[in-house]
Amino acid sequence: MAGKSLQERVAAAAARRLFAENPEAQPWPGYPHYAAAPAQVLVPGWDPKLSFADLNSGDGSELVPRPRTNGSELPPKFSAAHSSSALLVNTLGPFRTDPSQITLGPSGAFNALQFEKRLPTGAAAAHANLDAVFSNETAAVAIEAKFSEFLSVKRAKFSPKYNDVMKDADSRWRDLHRRLLKTPDLYRHLDAAQLVKHYLGVRGFYGAKAVLVYLFWEPTDATRWKVFRRHAKEAHALEEELSKADVPLVCMRYAELWDQLRTVAPEHIARVEARYRFALSN
Repeated sequence: MAGKSLQERVAAAAARRLFAENPEAQPWPGYPHYAAAPAQVLVPGWDPKLSFADLNSGDGSELVPRPRTNGSELPPKFSAAHSSSALLVNTLGPFRTDPSQITLGPSGAFNALQFEKRLPTGAAAAHANLDAVFSNETAAVAIEAKFSEFLSVKRAKFSPKYNDVMKDADSRWRDLHRRLLKTPDLYRHLDAAQLVKHYLGVRGFYGAKAVLVYLFWEPTDATRWKVFRRHAKEAHALEEELSKADVPLVCMRYAELWDQLRTVAPEHIARVEARYRFALSN
C-alpha cells in the first residue's frame, strides 16, 4: 500500500479509537479524523494546564484553528486523532509537574520537563523545535516524536545558512549533513535533515551533556508492512552511526517507552495504550 493511503489508514484507525474511548468527543465538522476541541483528544485522568501552556509558547500553533483563504478555519493540529504532539502529550503529560519518576538512559532523575522547547540552532534566526525536553543539573534528553509522518517520503532540505554552523559540529553529524546535501533522498522515510537541525539546537543549548531521542509509533502488526520495517531500519542505522557523537542519537519505539512508564503509572499507560496501541490489518 502506498505511503499516503497507509497514512490515511492510521488516521482513520486512530479516530475510531478516539471517539470510541471518549464518547463526549465530537468530530470537527467536515474533518472526521479531528476532534471539535483539543481537550477532547486527551486521555482522561490528568490536568493538561501546564502542557497546554508549553504548546502555546511553541512555534507549532498546535492548539489554535488555522485560517483558510476563504475565511473558514481548519481544525487545530493537536485536535487530530493522529497528532504526534497529542500522542506525546498524552503519554508524558501527567509527568509534566513531576518528571523525577522517569529515567531515560544514564541521566538519573529529571527535575524539569517541557513540551515544545524552542532552541536556537546558531544558523541565523533559525530555531529547532523539540517536542519535549527532560533535564536536570547534569543532563538533558531532547525528544523528537513521530506518529505517522514518516509514512510519506522525506527529502532533505537545508538553507545555506547551516553551512557555517556545521563547521564546528561533531564530525559524525557534520558528515551526515554533508551526505544529505549531496544526496537529499538518502533516507526515504527518516527526516534526517530535521534531526541535524535539532542536534544543532540541543548541542548549542545543552552541550555534550545531552542526548537526542527519536521516538516513533508503530502499529502492533508493524512487521507486516514494508514501510515500517524500512523506517525502523533507517532509524537504527543512523542511531549506530551517531552513537559516539557529542550528542548521540537514540531511537525508541513508543511501545518501549510505555513498557518503562507502566511500572510508575500503570493506570495511565493502560489508558494510553487503549487509545494508541492497535493493528492496521483489522
